[in-house]
Amino acid sequence: MLTASTSEGTGTLRLEGRVGSQPWSASLDLASAVEGNGVSKLWARSKIARRSKTRRYHGANQGDVDAKVLKIALDYHLLSRLTSLVAGRRHTEPPDGETLTSQAMPTNLPAGWDFTKVFGE
Repeated sequence: MLTASTSEGTGTLRLEGRVGSQPWSASLDLASAVEGNGVSKLWARSKIARRSKTRRYHGANQGDVDAKVLKIALDYHLLSRLTSLVAGRRHTEPPDGETLTSQAMPTNLPAGWDFTKVFGE
């Protein structure tokens, strides 16, 4: 499988390599390429992985690498060590015949916290 991101939809892509000890080549007509669902996400995940290795193995500035990883993850809606996923629904109005209400919800303190030290007696 070949994944690529290009702004051009015409022309020919020539691939060359070796299979074992034998030379191999193929020409692909870009006009007949099909945009695959999810291909861009595969490409973006690969790019994030390469950027992360750059930081580890080539001593790149962590802030610069993080900024690039964050941009890619946000642009392609991906999870990364710098992003998370939040699921939700968008509603601008309540369904017909219903009204919205608000109420306080009890929550637990994090493990090990003492109520009296946080809120007093």
